Amino acid sequence: MAAIDALQANVFVADPALNLVYLNPAAERAVRAIEGDVRATFGVSATELLGGSIHRFHRDPRRVEEVLGNAPMPHEASFTFGSVTLSTRINKVLDHAGDLLGYVVAWDDITDQRRLESALEQAAGTLAQGSSTLVSSCLSLSSSAAETSDQASSVSVATEQLSATLQEVARNTSAAVAAANDASNSSRNAATHVQDLVTAGQEVGEVVRLIESIAERTNLLALNATIESARAGDAGKGFAVVASEVKELSSSTRDGTVKIGQLTERVAQLCSIISSQLNAITTSVERIAEEQNGIAAAVEEQAVVTREISASVTRVADAASHATRETNIVTEASTTLEQTARQLNGILNR
Repeated sequence: MAAIDALQANVFVADPALNLVYLNPAAERAVRAIEGDVRATFGVSATELLGGSIHRFHRDPRRVEEVLGNAPMPHEASFTFGSVTLSTRINKVLDHAGDLLGYVVAWDDITDQRRLESALEQAAGTLAQGSSTLVSSCLSLSSSAAETSDQASSVSVATEQLSATLQEVARNTSAAVAAANDASNSSRNAATHVQDLVTAGQEVGEVVRLIESIAERTNLLALNATIESARAGDAGKGFAVVASEVKELSSSTRDGTVKIGQLTERVAQLCSIISSQLNAITTSVERIAEEQNGIAAAVEEQAVVTREISASVTRVADAASHATRETNIVTEASTTLEQTARQLNGILNR
């Protein structure tokens, strides 16, 4: 009894009729710690334990007696009442002849242990579920990252092709601007030449008017010569013939100068029309040149933006590839974590 009293384990002793006949000091202290739950559940105080039957704490006394009579010893069992869970280990006490002297019960308050186990089970379940979700998310993220990387690579190739096309457009636009400038210069030169032609036409007009004046004076002289030859009679016949020819030549000259004047005026009108058209062409070509310059500037700006986009897409592709690698690492870690959670859950269930 001294040895049992010195034990730091909780010990009950019951007689063959299952009446409690002994509690060691450790058991007394443990009972006082849970007395509130014992009293609330079974209506028994700590001081009322000794001398009473253990059936006060069982719902099915017959089953308890069958277990104690037939089950192999020692028998382990745990039960919960109130907020308390006890783990018990029951064994028979026999004399040297093998006759039953009673029962000894060693028990522990495993309430905190069960709470911890329950918390660990819940945490392990949550961890396993979270790990499984994380693995699924990582796989989805890895797939999305890989797809993003592929798409970024495709966009990068398309952007490079667009950049090359824009460079070709820029070269063609620059050539068009140069051609427009040449056309504008040619139009200005042609307008200058037409203006020179107009000036020359005006000078021809002056000469024509001078010839007309000379023709009129010649015609007048021929008329006077005809009159004088008529007065001279036979002596003036030869002079009259010459005067008549001069008169005819003067008339022909006047008719020619009239035609030349008409043609000169026509040429002047055509030159004026051509000059106006050339001015309009020059204006249109200059406007086209300005528009081509604007297009060239816009294309160059677009080319710069396209190169920046290409560089950005390349960085996105690199980042997506890096994300894929990192996601694979996280996936492996999550899988390991999920396996560990399942192992922990298995250990707790055992």
